[in-house]
Amino acid sequence: MLNPRLGRAFARALLPVAVLAGPTVINLESAHATTVVALAAPTVVTTTNTPALATKIPTAVVSAATLARRAALAKVAAHRALVLRRNTAVVKWALRHVGARYVAGASGPWAFDCSGLTLAAWRTQGIYLPHLSRAQYNVLKHVSLSQLRPGDLLFYFRSGAHHVALYVGHGKMVSADDPKQGVKLDSIYLGWFVRHLTGAARVLR
Repeated sequence: MLNPRLGRAFARALLPVAVLAGPTVINLESAHATTVVALAAPTVVTTTNTPALATKIPTAVVSAATLARRAALAKVAAHRALVLRRNTAVVKWALRHVGARYVAGASGPWAFDCSGLTLAAWRTQGIYLPHLSRAQYNVLKHVSLSQLRPGDLLFYFRSGAHHVALYVGHGKMVSADDPKQGVKLDSIYLGWFVRHLTGAARVLR
């Protein structure tokens, strides 16, 4: 004989169940451009099936060493750009003063001797050189003539000479060496300069 309690449970199990309308497999395949096999497969989050996450998921992990190397390279590039700007400003200043008077011991604003000219040119960039050609040569980093770049200084001490000039590029220099001509633009290859040239030095490295 059936237990009354079990009978009632069995009867409830046989009651009709309301089935809500929902998407069929065909609907799902069409809506998501996929197949029932793909729907049944485990979901893997990728930038392909979730385009919205494409910008949020990094494609590679950048190491700390790589970041440090990039920062160092950026710092070097920034320094070189700064040096170039300051050298260019010095050269432009010197070219603007071609034609100024030569006066022994003067360093501006419109009269100069040789070291007074180079002193005044670099003073515009907040760099203060001594007012003697030999003293300037002693405090600066020497460079070979093959490495000359605009803004470098050229020194002439051979055979008792004491002279310094500012290299402006393309084989030219601005020099204050003649009371009659004043500050002038000269070729670095003129006879006297070739015979007395001692070397070159760089203000900014």
